[in-house]
Amino acid sequence: MYFDIATAILVTSVLTLSVGASLAFATSRYPASLRAAMRVWIGGLVLQVLALLPVSLRWQPTTALMIVSNALYALAFAEMARALYRFAGQSHRSVAPLLLVGLVALTNYAFSVVWTQPHVRLALDCLLFA
Repeated sequence: MYFDIATAILVTSVLTLSVGASLAFATSRYPASLRAAMRVWIGGLVLQVLALLPVSLRWQPTTALMIVSNALYALAFAEMARALYRFAGQSHRSVAPLLLVGLVALTNYAFSVVWTQPHVRLALDCLLFA
């Protein structure tokens, strides 16, 4: 018996969608001040599922698909960070998370297309996601 990564990612995607659906149903019972933050959080969850979809459905990996998936995943985390600011009642007008999304896409492009260095790309992605 072996561990199938694509199946594990598919299960993760289904669980993420079910959490998002339950949050969508629960938003009606929350105060209006928290509903907007919950919608942003749900949007981040949907972006995560979209980023994981190509791997979980075993699509043929291409460089463009990898760049888009990583950028979507970074955007999902940026949206979730924006939701956390809204939960705390703060307005988050910083463009730094979006710049990090662009930097993830740029480093993925640079080290996948221009210089084929997957180890460098992976190391930079880990640093940028952290």
